[in-house]
Amino acid sequence: MKALTNYITALTDFLEAELNAFRVKLVKTVIATAIVLCAGAFALWGVGLFMAALFLFVMFYLGPTLAAVITGGAALVIAAVVAGIGLWLAR
Repeated sequence: MKALTNYITALTDFLEAELNAFRVKLVKTVIATAIVLCAGAFALWGVGLFMAALFLFVMFYLGPTLAAVITGGAALVIAAVVAGIGLWLAR
């Protein structure tokens, strides 16, 4: 009977230690995920502001129609580069 109680005590101590380690790793993972999501939001915001500035700059010299075409093309190039990098990293 004493061996069974020692076994149960050792098992609960082991589970407690492992769960504490898991909790610490989980908290670090959640914090890292939140930081990456914030960075992605700021990057998206920055690209949007860049596109707006590019549109206004080109519109000043070439007119709104050609500015929309050039800005749309730049947006497609940026999207293709980001998608290519994503596919390259996923392989």
